[in-house]
Amino acid sequence: FVGELQTGVIKLLLETGDKAGFERFRQSAVAHFTGTTNPVPAERVLKVSLLTPPGADLLAALAPLAATASNSLASTATLDDWQKSLASWRAFSLALMEYRRGNYAGVDQWHERGASFHANDHAYARDVTFQIVQMMACYKSGKIDQARAELAEAQQKIESHFSKVPVNSGDGYWFDWVFARILLREATALMAAPKG
Repeated sequence: FVGELQTGVIKLLLETGDKAGFERFRQSAVAHFTGTTNPVPAERVLKVSLLTPPGADLLAALAPLAATASNSLASTATLDDWQKSLASWRAFSLALMEYRRGNYAGVDQWHERGASFHANDHAYARDVTFQIVQMMACYKSGKIDQARAELAEAQQKIESHFSKVPVNSGDGYWFDWVFARILLREATALMAAPKG
């Protein structure tokens, strides 16, 4: 239901402007997986559902999935490299949840936790996506100059990736880069809006 292919399709719904289709999917996914104890679908539903700002009801409905994802990271000492990569994405999803909740310090905490899982991998799409969420949290916390510098760097990385042929050139899955680009548009709009 929320495998990599479906996750990619959902991101494409937003890329093509089908917000109604995206909203139907995220409502259905949350309803379907609310009671799951499996952290993999919990993290994926959480991540995809938070791709655009949720309403208060949806944010509350996502809380059990966030708890499942968070609890799965309680003991990570024996994870192999693949499991660490998954754990890092899980930490990203939890950082995004904290951002959507308005807990900007929580974004930094989950970023630090996520960084501890992927010291040796090359998931650049995940890294730039983390950077965008941190940048938005910085901006919301009043660190405007730092946020602007981070935005410029993230824009450069994403533009560089999408200028490559082939686009999938070993620096992350295409749908992870689409995720980053969607969040970059949100960050750009956030910083262009009058502060107040």
